[in-house]
Amino acid sequence: MNNLILYSFRRCPFAMRARMTFLLMEIKYEIREVHLKEKPDEMIKLSSKGTVPVLFDPIKNFVIDESLEIMKVFLAKSKNKNFQFNAKNIEFIKLFDNVFKYHLDRYKYADRYENGNMQKIFHRDQCVKFLEKNFSKIIEEEINDNFEFKNYLSFNLIATLPFIRQFRIANEKWFDEYYEDNLISKVLNCFIESKLFKEIMSKFPKWEKDAEPIFVN
Repeated sequence: MNNLILYSFRRCPFAMRARMTFLLMEIKYEIREVHLKEKPDEMIKLSSKGTVPVLFDPIKNFVIDESLEIMKVFLAKSKNKNFQFNAKNIEFIKLFDNVFKYHLDRYKYADRYENGNMQKIFHRDQCVKFLEKNFSKIIEEEINDNFEFKNYLSFNLIATLPFIRQFRIANEKWFDEYYEDNLISKVLNCFIESKLFKEIMSKFPKWEKDAEPIFVN
């Protein structure tokens, strides 16, 4: 299946979900790296939302413009039980996308919102509360004392770790001190240091209409 086209932005956590999914499933695709301030017309015609990822199959003529849907469609074909998902997974990730992402944006990009800098610490603390209440519970259920971080990845972690990485980037010193020796930081550090992460973060030139296609995998 090498006819797939993925519009992506390297640093976007939603697009990271799609790229991880394809790499884990060994699916070849054409990557079209876009700049979000200069979205190509070809992408907008496929999805008027103007966000990445946007997946297009020109042969079967279908479009998927939701990262979670891309994960569901392609990881469902995996025999790895860690990639299996159910209603509980989907409910958790939708909650994560709606609640954690809401506060993350207002913490990391506080100056984009009215009175944002005054509310920045509040939103940081809401992210902490969410992780402690929801994410910690999930990973504790999935991980045991014999867990080898480098060999483990799941549907839940694929969906959430790119955003927790953003949470850390907002203030790395604070994050590393607050989460020192915490399971959250251990899992995140393993992800950041993994071959998988390094491969999905490969740099590609901005896509131009007449450029030679760039294939991944």
